[in-house]
Amino acid sequence: MAESWSMNFGKITDPKFRADKPLPGFINIIRKEITGSTNEDIALLAKQNAEAWTVVHALEQNSGRGRYGKTWDSQRGNLFMSLLLRPAVGSRRLGELSFLSAVASQLANDLSNSSIQPLMIRNVIRESLEANPDMLSDISFDLTAVKDRDPACKYYSTPLLFYKGFKALQSHKVSNWLWFHERHSLALFFQSRTSEVYGVDIHPAASIGRGVMIDHGTSVVIGETAVVEDDVSIFQGVTLGGTGKEVGDSHPKVRKGVLLSSSSTILGNVEIGEYAKVAAGSVVLANVAPGKTVAGVPAVEAVSYTHLTLPTKA
Repeated sequence: MAESWSMNFGKITDPKFRADKPLPGFINIIRKEITGSTNEDIALLAKQNAEAWTVVHALEQNSGRGRYGKTWDSQRGNLFMSLLLRPAVGSRRLGELSFLSAVASQLANDLSNSSIQPLMIRNVIRESLEANPDMLSDISFDLTAVKDRDPACKYYSTPLLFYKGFKALQSHKVSNWLWFHERHSLALFFQSRTSEVYGVDIHPAASIGRGVMIDHGTSVVIGETAVVEDDVSIFQGVTLGGTGKEVGDSHPKVRKGVLLSSSSTILGNVEIGEYAKVAAGSVVLANVAPGKTVAGVPAVEAVSYTHLTLPTKA
């Protein structure tokens, strides 16, 4: 069957579309009665230097392609359309765009309320990522940390879709960027909604590294001057707080690779050394040396004992 082409600028003339809703003038619509694949059409136009926001729309598609080389015939009555975008990023980073969209959409849908709609939140997230490109790789490290350390996590998509701790960390990345760009009210909105929705309360000024896992998330509290370095694991109920007797820099400094078990509390400007472990339910009020395990209230270094078998009489 011969192909029928037409091009319109700024609106679609097909009567099935609402005439009172014209498209923006920068969108170029190329309509075809029938085509093999709108994706192949748009790829060819891209090679021919077609402008961004060019759209190929077909009434029927007979050589569509799916995953693993599968093909299908698509009859009239469905929407067959492909859009050409030319994002201002290098080709090596194009794969990040769908990941970015997924993160932004998840946070926007969760954190929006009657005051701020999802689209506004997505725009803020996009703005923060464009200003700080390393943020996207930090999110990837967090995702990998959950997948590697949580035996219950079978898929990389699971934290993104369902894990409160992971989502709370990504929300904090945005609020932290807002805070240090003097947009305190919006940063506090993200903090408040994150606490309300995910049960995790992290002050926007707190410094958190990459590859951090907050497991379960419920009732985790991290104060304003706290520092959490890379590869730290934090379980539910952990508090990084102040003693109430200090001012200024008054919160814990948690170094690389530390494990903070459930319901442990670290108070004051103390340092938890690299790869140290804090047992569940412990209250830490003093520095912990690197590689050591502490437990108790107040927490002290855990001592391991070697079981000796005494010789019996002959």
